Amino acid sequence: MGCLRGSKWKAAGFLVGSALCTALSGLQSVMVTSWLQPFLLLQFLHHIVVVGDQSSGRRTRTSSSSSSWGRLLLLFLLTLLVQSLGFTVAFGGMFNDPSFTLPGVLTVLFVSTIAWLVLCIPFLASLVYRRRYPGATLSHPLVFASIWTALWHLAASKAPIGSVGNPAYSQASVKPLVLTASVWGVDGIVFLLAWAASIAHESIVLADSEMGGGSSETRHFVEGCACSSQDHTPDGYERINGPSRALNRYLKKNARQKAATAHRDHALHTKIFIWVFFLSLVYTGCREVLLSGAFFERGIAETLNPTVAASCILRQAAGDAEVDSLWNETQSRVDAGDALIIWSEAATVVQGDEAESALLLKAAQIAREGRKSKQAASNLDVSPENDLMHAGPYLGLSYIKFFSPWAALGAANNVFALILPDGSVGFKYIKSHPVPFVETNLVAGSGEIQVVDTALGRIGAAICFDLEFPDLIRQAGKLGVDIMVQPSWTWGPVGPLEFDTDAFRAVENGFTLLRCSSVGVSGVVSPFYRVLEYREALTNTVLSMRVPIAGKVWTFYPGAGFLFGHAITIMALLYSLFTWLPLLWVQNILYFLPDVYCRFFIGQTIQEMECQNGSPKIANDDGSDSNTASPHLQQSGFNNDDRGM
Repeated sequence: MGCLRGSKWKAAGFLVGSALCTALSGLQSVMVTSWLQPFLLLQFLHHIVVVGDQSSGRRTRTSSSSSSWGRLLLLFLLTLLVQSLGFTVAFGGMFNDPSFTLPGVLTVLFVSTIAWLVLCIPFLASLVYRRRYPGATLSHPLVFASIWTALWHLAASKAPIGSVGNPAYSQASVKPLVLTASVWGVDGIVFLLAWAASIAHESIVLADSEMGGGSSETRHFVEGCACSSQDHTPDGYERINGPSRALNRYLKKNARQKAATAHRDHALHTKIFIWVFFLSLVYTGCREVLLSGAFFERGIAETLNPTVAASCILRQAAGDAEVDSLWNETQSRVDAGDALIIWSEAATVVQGDEAESALLLKAAQIAREGRKSKQAASNLDVSPENDLMHAGPYLGLSYIKFFSPWAALGAANNVFALILPDGSVGFKYIKSHPVPFVETNLVAGSGEIQVVDTALGRIGAAICFDLEFPDLIRQAGKLGVDIMVQPSWTWGPVGPLEFDTDAFRAVENGFTLLRCSSVGVSGVVSPFYRVLEYREALTNTVLSMRVPIAGKVWTFYPGAGFLFGHAITIMALLYSLFTWLPLLWVQNILYFLPDVYCRFFIGQTIQEMECQNGSPKIANDDGSDSNTASPHLQQSGFNNDDRGM
């Protein structure tokens, strides 16, 4: 009993530790916690179910199905409760401005509960898969890693909150790891985190099995599969099932041989992980040296990129009384010679098409006058950098456009319009992903990134929350955008986190990001994750910055790297099917695959699986087939419809 109580206290420590790691992976992130959280939660489930069963002397396979499912349900509810609370602490300030409020915290709690209803699935699937296929030691670490990564991948592309909360963002302080996003996006980083946790968890499981003489699942696999052709004696059985004699020898291997196989497979995973992790860091490091222009030992004078002056004018929904000040600031920055002048998100409000046309017309007049001044100055300047010094001005207008000219409430668009130096509209972009619970009245745009070629390079734009959706911003990478403009408006503690997460899009797609945010963080990030400007500010102010004209940097992600997430999702789907489908269905699916794939996914061939489940086809006297359950199978109550619990 003392051993059992100690096991439960240890499991409680794993659960609390995982919740604390969840709490430290949000708005205030500690890098190492995202590596520890899945490992600790996997350890909790293993300790409760496997170690707890061994400590209490129970044989998992002989327990009733209803009891097993009941325990699984209790584990699910307990895990859901604790992790939801941890997630609430991690993102408690997400909807609070300027300070914590009860409705804001309750909203985060609701979202956290919904999120962890789904995020508990890979942990439970890993547990069920291990108990169902104890011999599939090559697949055990991949079950959790693939399903966990697939869920975050699907959330980033399909969920209303996009990639918010993605574990990869907790690694923002680890530049070499962030740079790997240029190859496989944030999905690759999430997979590395989950895979490392699974490998570490597997090493503990193997140690526990050795100390306890082998887990209950391993013992069942060895004992329950020890059937042979002598157990089924009809004439012709061994002839029909040619490998049966070799199969019988394989199934009679002792637990030490099984443990050796498990250790070999675990060592293989460890080696592959180390090589993948090492080579990815080597590649991204070499890529930065080669493509940044710094190779080989060149001086700063040779590698210095030309820059242009840019400014962010920070306002929030300026009304009639404040709009004159907004225009005055814009005019002053044009007079100062800035090439890019960007308004922060929703800097002003217009009602109807006529008001919008008037806004664009006024901006066009300012741009044309500024262009005339720059042309006059350029005639006196014969320096090599003349074109860039006197480029622009390009005016980026951010505003809310209500559909009706008579109502300041109701349906509206969140718009960004880029005005070119000749007064024409380069493009108009409508925010594609309004923030849930906040921008409930906004109508989403088409989801197509707009670009225009300028003297500064190809410019594109997306608004604030849009950059939480990698699939949307990947269009900019495919379109060859050099400078990505992001007007934004954040609140509370969200600004610093959003700056870090949005910088991942610059790495993935190889563009320079210019972020202009009121009540948050504005700045410039290079494709190599170099933060060139980092400016914290509220509103009613102007920030002056320098934007490098470095051009687009090639990355693998927009063209093919994004397929990594899709490939992992397919793998996760297969593991999910093999976890929850009846075993007879699994047999039918694997029947058409070579034995090597069967061994990879379930640790057995189809013939071995039929032997274990007591379902080899046996010829009757009349020539028909029948399925006879093995004595061990009948004794254990395990049948083809058993879900492995």
